[in-house]
Amino acid sequence: MEQFLQEKMNQVNVELPDKAIESTGFTRWGHNNRYWLLPVGDGYVFGDWAQDSREFVFPDAKNEISPARKLEIHKVIQEEKERRQREIQQEQDRVSVVAKTVFEKADVAHAEHPYLVRKQVLPHCAKLLVDTNTLLVPLYDVDGRLWSVQYIKDDGTKRFMAGGRKKGCFCPIGMLTDIVYLCEGFATAASIFQATGKYTVAAMDAGNLMSVASELVGKYPNAKIVIAADNDWEKSDNTGVKYATGVAQRYGLTICVPKINVSGASDFNDVAVHCGVDEVRNQLLCSLDEIWGQEMDFGFKVFGANEFLKEPLPKIEFLLYPFIPQNGVSLLYAERGAGKTFMGLAMACAVASGFDFLHFKADKPRRVLYVDGEMDAREMQDRLNLLIAGFEKEGKHVKKENLRLFLAGMQQDATMPDLATKRGQAQLEAYINQSDLVIVDNIFSLYTAGRENDADSWVEYNAWSRKLRAKGVSLLWIHHTGKDKNRGPRGSSAIEAILNSSVCLEVASGHRSSDGAIAVVRYTKTRGVAGNAVNDFAARLIEVYDLGGDVCGLRWVLTDTPQEYGYKQVERLLAEGKTVKEIVKITGLSKSQVYRLKQEIETER
Repeated sequence: MEQFLQEKMNQVNVELPDKAIESTGFTRWGHNNRYWLLPVGDGYVFGDWAQDSREFVFPDAKNEISPARKLEIHKVIQEEKERRQREIQQEQDRVSVVAKTVFEKADVAHAEHPYLVRKQVLPHCAKLLVDTNTLLVPLYDVDGRLWSVQYIKDDGTKRFMAGGRKKGCFCPIGMLTDIVYLCEGFATAASIFQATGKYTVAAMDAGNLMSVASELVGKYPNAKIVIAADNDWEKSDNTGVKYATGVAQRYGLTICVPKINVSGASDFNDVAVHCGVDEVRNQLLCSLDEIWGQEMDFGFKVFGANEFLKEPLPKIEFLLYPFIPQNGVSLLYAERGAGKTFMGLAMACAVASGFDFLHFKADKPRRVLYVDGEMDAREMQDRLNLLIAGFEKEGKHVKKENLRLFLAGMQQDATMPDLATKRGQAQLEAYINQSDLVIVDNIFSLYTAGRENDADSWVEYNAWSRKLRAKGVSLLWIHHTGKDKNRGPRGSSAIEAILNSSVCLEVASGHRSSDGAIAVVRYTKTRGVAGNAVNDFAARLIEVYDLGGDVCGLRWVLTDTPQEYGYKQVERLLAEGKTVKEIVKITGLSKSQVYRLKQEIETER
C-alpha cells in the first residue's frame, strides 16, 4: 500500500483496507463496507460512508485533478453511495423476513431465564430460543414492522441479527399512554414499565436515541415523551447523558437522569436492582414534578391578544415581489429543460440591480450570493454574460458589484460545502457576509450527506435556514421536480415545511429542445400574497442579436401559456370556418379540449 495514502488514512482515522486495492473501480471494506477507495489519476479518493467523509490524496500536489474532473468524481461517488444504500435496504428487507420467521417460531420466554433473574425483570415481549436458551428481543419500526432481533445469552452477551436494520427501530413494552418513556436497553425499559405502567421503548443503544425520538415525535405528537437516560457517571464524557441531552434539545423533550452512586451502576435497571422499583418510580415522577412544576423562563415572549394586536410590526417587504420575501425561504423547482438555472441567474441579476423582469418586481438593489454546486465554470460564465447582455439590450444595467458567485467549478483545492452537515453550513456562512439573498443551485448538488426522501435528513437543514432568516438573510433554493411533477419537488415533503413561497417551472406542452427554454411559471405556495399577483404566466428565453446577426445575449420574455395559446388557435380556426374535427387534427388538442374552448369563445361573444 502506498505510503502517502496510508499516512493520509491514519491522519483522518480511516481504517486501512484489509484486502488488495482494485486498480479500477471501488474497493470497499469494514463493517457494512463503510470504508471505500477509488483510484483517481495517479492518486486516490477515499472515505467513510458512516461519517460521509471523503479525501483526495495525490503523491504530488501538482498532479491533482481539475475541478471539473473532481465534480465528475463526486457524481460517481454519489452513485456508489446510492448503490450501497440500495444494497443495505435489500439486505434489511431480507433480514426482516428471516427475523419474523425466527421470532414467530420461538417459544414464550420464562421469567427464570438467568439474564432476567439477574436484571429482576419479566420477559414482556421477549421470546426464547430453547436450544441455546437465548432471549430474542424484537426490534420494530413505529408502524409495527419487525426488522430485526437482539440475541441475549445467559451471561448477558448481546448481538443483533447480522444485516438487520436498527436505525429508528425499538423494542416496545406496554400500550400507548399519555407519557412515553424512551431509554437505551431492554432491561432498563422493562424496569421503567414495571415501575410506572407507562409505555416504554428501548432504542437499544445511545446512538439510536435520536432516530427513535424522531419517529416517536412524528407518530405521537400529543404524547409527553421522556428520555430516561443512562448515567455513565464514572466515564469522563458520560456518553448516556450526552446523547440523551442532545436528543432532548433537538426535539424539546424532557430528560430524567438516574441518581445512583454504586460503582458500575448507570441506568434505571440498576436503580431497580439496587434500590427497588419504588425508587425508580419516585425518581422518574420527582424529575417530572421538578421540570413541569416549576416556573421556568427560557427567554421566549408570549403575548396576550390585545398586546399583540398593538405591537408595531414592520410591513412585509419583498426582495423580488411576489416571490422572494425579506427574511424568507423560497423554492424554485423545475422539470428538466425548463431553464431553472437561467431563471435563477436572472432573478439574481434583478435583485442585485433593483429592476423588474417578467412579472417579478425588485424595488431596490440588494446584495446577492449565488451558490452553484455542479456546473462547469466556463458554462456558468457564458450564461451569466449572455443574460447580462440581454438585460443591457433592454436598457437595464446589472449591478455586478452586488452579485457574488460561489461556484463548484472555480474551487481548486477544496470541495464544495455539504449543506446537510453542520460543518458545511458553517463553511458557507463564512462567505455569506452581509448578503441579503443567498441562492442555492441546486439543493442536492450541495446536500450529499442527506437522503432526499428522509424527513430526518432535513431537520438540520431547516434549522439552519431558520437561523439565517433570523440574521436577516433571504434564501432561494433551486431544485428538481419529482418523477410525478404533479406531486411537487423531488424528495421528502419536509423540504417544503418552512417555505414562504414556491414556484414551479413547467415545460410548456409541445416543447422541443430546439425551441429553447419555454416555461409556465406556476405558484404552488404563497404567504401574504394572493390574487392576480400570483397568477400563472409563461416565459420564453430568446436570443438577442448584434448588428452582425450573431447571438450576443439572452432575454426572458413573456409569452402565452399553453392554455392561452390553445384558446387563440381555436378562436382563429373557428373564425376561418374550421370544424371541431379539423381543429383537433391541426392543433393536436383533444376533442374535449376543443369543445371546451369553443364553448368559452362562444360564451364570451
